[in-house]
Amino acid sequence: MAIFHMRAQVISRAAGRSAIAAAAYRAGERLRDERTGQMHDYSRKAYVEYREIMAPETAPAWMQDRAALWSGVEAAEKRKDAQLAREVHFALPRELDRMERVELIRDFCQREFVARGMIADVAIHNPSGRDGGEQPHAHVMLTTRVLTGEGFGAKDRDWNDKALYEGWRAGWAEHANRALERVGSRERIDHRSFAARGIDREPEPKLGPKAARLERAEMRAAANENRPVAPVTERGAEWEGVRARNRVRDQVRGQLELGLRELREVAERVFGQAREQLEAAWQRMERAVAIVRERFAGGRVDDAADNGVRTDGVPVPERTPAEPFRAEPPSRDKLLGRGGQAREDADREKAVGGGHGRDSGQPGKPVPVERDALLGKTTLPTPTRLIPTPADLLGRGPLQNTPQLPGRDKGGGRER
Repeated sequence: MAIFHMRAQVISRAAGRSAIAAAAYRAGERLRDERTGQMHDYSRKAYVEYREIMAPETAPAWMQDRAALWSGVEAAEKRKDAQLAREVHFALPRELDRMERVELIRDFCQREFVARGMIADVAIHNPSGRDGGEQPHAHVMLTTRVLTGEGFGAKDRDWNDKALYEGWRAGWAEHANRALERVGSRERIDHRSFAARGIDREPEPKLGPKAARLERAEMRAAANENRPVAPVTERGAEWEGVRARNRVRDQVRGQLELGLRELREVAERVFGQAREQLEAAWQRMERAVAIVRERFAGGRVDDAADNGVRTDGVPVPERTPAEPFRAEPPSRDKLLGRGGQAREDADREKAVGGGHGRDSGQPGKPVPVERDALLGKTTLPTPTRLIPTPADLLGRGPLQNTPQLPGRDKGGGRER
């Protein structure tokens, strides 16, 4: 998987470092430091994949020799804390082969470094990674002084600008992504930090060559002794702590994503069922509306009904147009709440002269109106009681319908 890694550092005498030693290690060569007379031999390095010195056209020919170039840099610096060179370290995509990696790093160095007047000493390393795969990366050592004729002039302080370094990071991501696109890979790299991209993850610290060598030795020993790996350096402990916290973050993030995925599936299922129920209810409502329209429109629901077919595809039988409904005005008795019995009682009263006003036998003299008549209640006959006789009690004959008058009963008592 392609990753973004770009780091810049200054090779300084104040840290006890030498430009000759650094160049010999990165190029995998045997170089002699003319200032100190010390020999630096790294010619046995097996994973140096490519090396080249890239210089502007105005650079003298002797600067194409690696030993002469960095010996001249050492000679140009007089201070014991002088900054000898700047190194930029790149991680190269695994998705590219050897020639594609070389083309990528050469194009970037020519555009960003050599075009500005720097000399770039390029070396590509390809050791085995922790996962057993390739780990291609590039070391680029850059001069810090401008070229003047046959030697070095003053230092260009603009090359130390932080904004220039940020531009290099963005430019490297752009170059690498174009190279990945050319080879048909979907992998992409991003020069922005985790925080800028909104990623909850800690960046892993750099171990350095010495700490990395000790940690690898510990990993081999732990594998041989079948025991857990224990960090042996301070940087190794810090690196392992960051990795452990990132693993916890990954686990929590995975659980959250799983829970959200399950909630999304449940919500989709519930909403799908609700949608089906709503669609079924809507269809039932449409059928009901179609039936109502058919009843009141005489079988003509819409344009489809004009052709003898209902909206549900069932043929509509031919019918004669329904006659318009004619509502008759309600009678006075209906408005007063009177029924048929009340009307008959009123006619009977008129016949016997029991009316009032003009209908009574005495014109001009009002007849008192009973409360039941005003309320439209029907006058019922006086209820009768069925009184059994001794013969009835003895089972000798039918019951006699004897009217029970209000007041006292036969026993002399009041009616309850």
